[in-house]
Amino acid sequence: MKMYILVRDDIPLGFAMVAVAHASLAGYLKFQNDPQTKEWLEGPFFKVVCKANTKEFANAKLVADHLVLIEAALEQQEVAIVFKPRREWPRMFKYLRLYRDTPNTSMPPTGNHEHVLKGTLPNSTKDTSVPCAAAGSYELLSFEALSQGDVEVDGEFRNREARGEIFSVHSREGQIPRLYPAFQFDVSVDHRLLRDAVVRYRQADLDVSFLWDFLRTVHQSLGGMTGVDFLLGFHAQTLAALPKHELREHFRELIDEEVAHQLW
Repeated sequence: MKMYILVRDDIPLGFAMVAVAHASLAGYLKFQNDPQTKEWLEGPFFKVVCKANTKEFANAKLVADHLVLIEAALEQQEVAIVFKPRREWPRMFKYLRLYRDTPNTSMPPTGNHEHVLKGTLPNSTKDTSVPCAAAGSYELLSFEALSQGDVEVDGEFRNREARGEIFSVHSREGQIPRLYPAFQFDVSVDHRLLRDAVVRYRQADLDVSFLWDFLRTVHQSLGGMTGVDFLLGFHAQTLAALPKHELREHFRELIDEEVAHQLW
């Protein structure tokens, strides 16, 4: 259950910020008596803000239950659309660009990589007062450290990677192959959900290093937690009451949105 807000991509940032604020309030006021809106307000009330070009904006206006916002300072120009909260959305919404800064896709600092690459703590600031993944979950482990020279382990790892059960990332210099984020070897990890994420990136022909950037970044949609936290079963209070299948579906939707953003 979520509310979508679309903002014209040619609107200056200052006006776009105001438009989103107005859209959120206007959407609530217009649809507050609708049963789906009431269900959405019971929480967690997710909102997705996307950019839309002229064609996307026009197509979006064909979707029912919306409100178009105009800006007087821009000669009554249409600047945003807010949609009534709902569970099911037309396919086009999955391919809209998220309205945000370009994600940080830089790899962790280089150093002595013989066994473990340090310095891969989550991007952005997170609330450390709530239970979350240990710092060691963000380490990148070399294949040599994990296999200890066992040839059979090498074959097992390659098979697991091929099935999407685990993944490895590379430095931007390409000098250090097969570095494995440590969290995926934790007994608490949701392997099914991790595999779904890996497969989605591969099907889109995207480097899984982008998946690692997503997983180690703090997300408001995850209640200020990282993807690593989520996969290890640490959920923000705003999400903790949701059934497991809804939690998984919420995470899959975030992955789909991230993939669409990377492909744009």
